[in-house]
Amino acid sequence: MLALLEEARSGRGRAALVLGEAGIGKTRLTEAFAAAAAQVGIRVAWGRCTDAESPAYWPWRQLLRALRGTTSLGLTTDGTGGRDVLFASVANELEQAAAAVGPMVLVLDDIHWADSSSLALIRFVVSALPDLPAVLVLTARDDPLELSPAAADLLRDLPPAVQRIPLGGLDSDSTRALVKGMWDVAPATFVSEVHHRTNGNPFFVQEVTNLRLLQGERPGFAVPPGVSQVVGRRLARLSQAAHALLAVSSVIDDELDPELLALITGRSPEEVGRLLDESERARLVVRREEALVFAHPLIRETLYETQSHAARSELHA
Repeated sequence: MLALLEEARSGRGRAALVLGEAGIGKTRLTEAFAAAAAQVGIRVAWGRCTDAESPAYWPWRQLLRALRGTTSLGLTTDGTGGRDVLFASVANELEQAAAAVGPMVLVLDDIHWADSSSLALIRFVVSALPDLPAVLVLTARDDPLELSPAAADLLRDLPPAVQRIPLGGLDSDSTRALVKGMWDVAPATFVSEVHHRTNGNPFFVQEVTNLRLLQGERPGFAVPPGVSQVVGRRLARLSQAAHALLAVSSVIDDELDPELLALITGRSPEEVGRLLDESERARLVVRREEALVFAHPLIRETLYETQSHAARSELHA
């Protein structure tokens, strides 16, 4: 990403898209990039999307206000002159900002929550970037169930010139470094178990380690509340039937056995396959060495713990 700063300083604008699941470090990486830009005197402006209901163009209004202090643009509707006139005004505003402050880094965080008008403006600004000394950084979750149709269309249609940066989990060494930064005497067995359970998701690693520090050593591993909330939101976007099938599988094993699930639930193999495909598209389950497994054990544990004792006992039986 740092190479993009040099291009901006040479007057060639570029865009980057940072993708990954919740907690994987998209915002943290972007903050580090923004800090590096600020250290060399490049102006940084942020706009943040939210899952709460927001006015049209809300992240752009934040970004322009941070860039210029105030903005003369009424980014609340598409204006009497039409959207094309409004978008041209935004491009002009960015050109004036660049003339005043020089190269810029423009960040729009969590665009999977952006309103359709903001997404349309992103599309326009990306097309205008080559004429601006600016880097536009977009962050988004890559879970299809968390993307609105408009956001999914934008991410699919962004031009090849946009640098895509997909983030995965930390490797074992990086997980160990993160845990040791919080608990310098963490046993090696604990670090190994944390990496296995979280698949290296930094937010999950921190939550699991914090819970252990608060509760002390106990048999088994409880799911931290913060992790349960994140996983619960992802599960809630599944169909009821797919959610129920995963709940049954959570009692069985980390590996999902379609034949056994069909036998237990009474569903046809075709229906079980369709529901597992839905869960795989949502990245709650993944294929590893030809087997279908939960993306990380914390998903299985969350499903297991949210079931009643009676329901789990019946399934075990």
